[in-house]
Amino acid sequence: MSSGRDGRIDRTLRRLERMVRSGRRFLPIVGPEKGEFYYLVAKSAKAKSVLELGTLIGYSGLLFSKAVGAGGTVLTVERDAGFANEAEGNFRSAGVRNVKVLNSDAKDAVREFCRKGRKFDLIMLDIEKDEYNEVFDNCVCMLRKNGIILTDNVLWDTKDVRSFRKMLKGNKDVESVIIPIKDGIAMSVKR
Repeated sequence: MSSGRDGRIDRTLRRLERMVRSGRRFLPIVGPEKGEFYYLVAKSAKAKSVLELGTLIGYSGLLFSKAVGAGGTVLTVERDAGFANEAEGNFRSAGVRNVKVLNSDAKDAVREFCRKGRKFDLIMLDIEKDEYNEVFDNCVCMLRKNGIILTDNVLWDTKDVRSFRKMLKGNKDVESVIIPIKDGIAMSVKR
C-alpha cells in the first residue's frame, strides 16, 4: 500500500469496501474491480480535470483524485444532500483537497457547464439510468477532443439502458466500446 496522500486514499477506499461488504448498508459503489479500471483509464489518459456525475459516498471520486494527482481537479455532482455530505467527509478523511462536491441535479449541472463552455478530460456517468440519454450530449459537449466518458451499469437489461446502448452505437460524436467488467462499463472517446 502507498504512503502519504495515496496511502490515505487507499485506506479510505478499503474502509468503504469493508463497510459495504459487511452488509450494514446497501450502497452501490463501483467496487475494486471496476474501480481499478476507472483509475487506470484516468491515469493513462493523463486526465487532469474529471467530472463525476453521481458521487454517492465518494468511492469513485477518491479513485479519480488519486489518478489526477494533487495538480488535477475532480468535480463530483450528487443530488442527495446526505450522500454529498458523507462524500465530503470521506474526502476529508482521505486528505484529498482536489475534489469539490456539488450538491445538484446532474441534468441541471451538465446543462449549465455546457452552456458556460466548461471542459473536462474525463467524465464518469453513474446517475439514474433513465437520465443517461438525456445528459449524454451535454457530456460530449464538455469533453475536450479525445476526452473520455465512462458510463457505469451499461449491461443492465432495462429499457433505459438498452436505449442508451442503442444511442451509443449510432452516436457519430464518439467512438464507444462496452467492457464486460461486472455489470458493464461503456468507454466513449470524443472524435
